[in-house]
Amino acid sequence: MVAYGLGKSLIFRLAELMNGEAKGSNVVTSVVVPSTIDTPPNRKAMPDAHFDNWVKPEAIADVIYFHCTAAATVLREPIIKVYNNA
Repeated sequence: MVAYGLGKSLIFRLAELMNGEAKGSNVVTSVVVPSTIDTPPNRKAMPDAHFDNWVKPEAIADVIYFHCTAAATVLREPIIKVYNNA
């Protein structure tokens, strides 16, 4: 668990550093961090879970799409948490 947490925090820090390097340009580095994704393998692995709280893959795609549009050019947050009700 420690290695996982450390690795995750380093990825977040890398995105922050890359955004610092790209400051003043039209480049933003983001990391998408979903909670449990509602997929058939996850449902099979956790049959007693509350699937309604999980993130649908389509919702993740929508968030990524939005971040690629002109409307998102004002955003500079490198960590995009897609959690639904988890």
